[in-house]
Formats: sequence, structure tokens, C-alpha cells
Amino acid sequence: MIMTWEYIAGFLDADGHMHYLKCSKEASIAQKDPTVLYKIGDFLRANGITCNIYEEVRKNTPQYRKYWNLKVQQRESMERFIPKIFPYLIVKKVIAQDIMRFMKLFPRRRRLKSNVKVLP
Repeated sequence: MIMTWEYIAGFLDADGHMHYLKCSKEASIAQKDPTVLYKIGDFLRANGITCNIYEEVRKNTPQYRKYWNLKVQQRESMERFIPKIFPYLIVKKVIAQDIMRFMKLFPRRRRLKSNVKVLP
């Protein structure tokens, strides 16, 4: 299987989730079989996008179903990821655009160096 940005955008549109809050931005895809998630994860990492795959259990179902979740969470990774998939999104295009606007309006804060002395 050849992995493409079009494929990932379609997968995210169909089975994925995107959201943003003041302190977190996230894109995730959940699947019962992790095989395709590992292939997507390898492709993303090869393109400089940090992502993680978590094994989770849905406790609100009678069978306590196990599933895997691929997540892109770091701001820098989201800044690389969204522009790559944006042209191919259909269902989640508006939320992706909102996340890009949010990150542009509220750039990452830089921390002050700890060697700054406070005068009494």
C-alpha cells in the first residue's frame, strides 16, 4: 500500500476526530485493527510529524472493546500536518481551517530564561 496525504485526509474525514481548545490541538483516528494506523504513523514520522499510537479500552460498551488511537497532538506537528491534508479534506475542512486560524492568532508563547534576576 502506498501512503498518500489524500488517503490520510480521507481516513481522517471518515474515521477521525479533530478538536482544539486553548491549550490543546489534536487530530486522532481510532481503529479496532492497528495495522493501518502503524503505516500512517510511519508515513507521518517520515514527514517530520510527531504522532503516537495508544491502545485504549472503551468501557461504555458491554464487551469492553479494545481499540487503537493514532494522535497528532504537538503544536509543531499540527502546524505541519493540517496544511498537508487540508486540500483533500471534505467533512472536517472547516474545523481544520479553524485550528489553523487559532494557531495563527495565538502563536506559541516563549518562556523567559530562568537567569533573569528579580530586583527587591
